[in-house]
Amino acid sequence: NNRLGMSFDYFDKRTFNLIQSQTMNWPTTMGIDAMLVNQGEVRNRGFEAQINWNHQVNKDWSYFVAGNFSYLKNWVSDIGVKNADGTPGVWTGDGSFRNIPYVYQTAEGEPLNSFYLIRTDGIFQSDEEAAAYVDKDGNRIQPNAQAGDLKFVDYNGDGKIDDLDRQYCGSATPKTTFSFSGGFTWKNLSVSAMFQGVGGAQAFYAGKYMLLSDVEGNFNRSNEILNAWSPINTGSNIPRLSKNDPNSNFSTPSDWYLENASYLRLKNLTVSYNLTDLVRKNKHLGDRNSALSVYLSGENLFTITSYSGMDPECGGYDAMKYPVSRIFSFGVKLTY
Repeated sequence: NNRLGMSFDYFDKRTFNLIQSQTMNWPTTMGIDAMLVNQGEVRNRGFEAQINWNHQVNKDWSYFVAGNFSYLKNWVSDIGVKNADGTPGVWTGDGSFRNIPYVYQTAEGEPLNSFYLIRTDGIFQSDEEAAAYVDKDGNRIQPNAQAGDLKFVDYNGDGKIDDLDRQYCGSATPKTTFSFSGGFTWKNLSVSAMFQGVGGAQAFYAGKYMLLSDVEGNFNRSNEILNAWSPINTGSNIPRLSKNDPNSNFSTPSDWYLENASYLRLKNLTVSYNLTDLVRKNKHLGDRNSALSVYLSGENLFTITSYSGMDPECGGYDAMKYPVSRIFSFGVKLTY
């Protein structure tokens, strides 16, 4: 009875000859910017499913439910540049903030604009634990570390923490996007709502450099800074506070800044009431087939997320970007 509708789509998109600034083999001593070139190939593969159900139960009562779900895999299939030894090169990115250097880089086989960071392995709980973090020769890997400092992973095993220890840590591109909507009409009352969200998205919360550290002054902090690590608060994931930050807890481009930015949000809720029957009791308005309805609507009413920033829908890089607003609207629609 035309109640059920479904659609399924599969896509495999290939985008090549991308327009971008030349990132390799460009001299930096000439005093001019790198030129724009066509290079590289990006692939996007996935599927999307949509389903909806509409049912007119009787003349007074009807309802609908609908939902969609999509999955996306994004990767660079051809980087378009090669190193001197013939291996695939990279596209360098930025994302620097204050004393944090670049956080993006793109390699062949990885998602576009991947987070390229040094991984952390918790917080040292004692000075002895920090001193015991040594290389194969017994030399300290983090010589300035003490209790309360972040432990950085020596990925290449050379006994020191530097850019060679960076790893690809995913990207801001969501793996899944979804929405669910539903509503009903009972006589003159109509109610509808839509939930929307993403899964598998990540965000680099650069704002924590200012909000949770004591390295720079002259601005407000988040009240979360009161939960920073201390000998009597060893369960915190916020490093100890210090003015000079000798272990570079906050200036190291690490995955301590990287958070899960998946969320589920009540995007819209609308309640409306049709007063047409009431106004048409007036003969003049009835003769003119006048109509009247009122509605109350709310947008971005609440968000369920583990992200600690103001808004997980920040595009993957959050230097305290202004969040989406919660909006309430009231309206009257009159046809005379």
